[in-house]
Amino acid sequence: MKADHPYMQFSLNNWLGDVNGGQTLFRWGNEIQKQVSIQSWNANDLELRDDTPNDTPLGTFGIYYVAAAYSISHHLNTPYRFGIRIQTNYTHLFTESMSGITLDLGALFPLSSFITAGVVFRNIGYEYTNSLRAELPMEIGLGTELKLPFKLSVLTDAIYLSEKGTDIRLGIR
Repeated sequence: MKADHPYMQFSLNNWLGDVNGGQTLFRWGNEIQKQVSIQSWNANDLELRDDTPNDTPLGTFGIYYVAAAYSISHHLNTPYRFGIRIQTNYTHLFTESMSGITLDLGALFPLSSFITAGVVFRNIGYEYTNSLRAELPMEIGLGTELKLPFKLSVLTDAIYLSEKGTDIRLGIR
């Protein structure tokens, strides 16, 4: 989506199970669009249980997640739009901590005044924990938008998830 003017957005969320989170985002630039965002969520006072059922928990613990991302997109003097996003993250669960970095790449291709196609490569990167490096499950997506009269669009997506296979989606907007 092309922004005609810079903007900032905030969100504070509270989900079931006392999971709290928030996001702050700042987007700017017309020809070369840029975006910086910070996202976090946490849950505290989760009950720690043993394998044997018992009314009394062994204790409590929390989970924390924070991520910071920067993205940029440009048309590169073509009718298409290309983008890149780099994200760092940190997760802490009970006694384990992980940090990682990911890269997302994408492109939009207007094929006519009423058909647009897109491609995305997500989660190119790694997570690190206790000096071990683990690859993240990569996603590859192809999608189209067919614009119809009365401001309706038919959306199609084929998403390949490296650990789960292919997912096909169809929607109307």
